[in-house]
Amino acid sequence: MLDESLYPLVDQLEHDMAAKVTGMLLKMDLTEVLHLLESPEALKAKVVEAVELIVNVH
Repeated sequence: MLDESLYPLVDQLEHDMAAKVTGMLLKMDLTEVLHLLESPEALKAKVVEAVELIVNVH
């Protein structure tokens, strides 16, 4: 259920890697994920961080 709420928000910020980024975020602690759903600024920062990790690993 969290993924259904989180994915559209991530997709707006990072369309090309939305599924992968959402999967990464869902591995975080539940309270952190809930915070991201409530805070657009925190979500944007985490999405940027996740994309950087994906790009640097590949």
